[in-house]
Amino acid sequence: MGGENKGFRPMELMLSGMASCSTIDLLLILKKQKQLVSDIRIETSGERSSSPAQEFTNVHLYYILTGEISSDKLESAINLAITKYCSAILSLHPDIKVTSSYEIK
Repeated sequence: MGGENKGFRPMELMLSGMASCSTIDLLLILKKQKQLVSDIRIETSGERSSSPAQEFTNVHLYYILTGEISSDKLESAINLAITKYCSAILSLHPDIKVTSSYEIK
């Protein structure tokens, strides 16, 4: 975080937005696919450039889901959330690489 009572720094806010947006989209897609999700967590990480603006060059989203979920349907849903629905990710510069992985418990 940005320190005492300072909230998020801009790059942290970007990661948080991507996590929130993609998670909401992911849950909606899985619900339409009749997948039973009882819990979801997401961890984000980003690699920054050495430029003065320190923009991200790579972002990774790691989803941890609990429930009765088909890995094939989950992979498809994550791909859709990241490439077609999440406005926070779609608004990124095209050079920023977004990757993902998951774990089903």
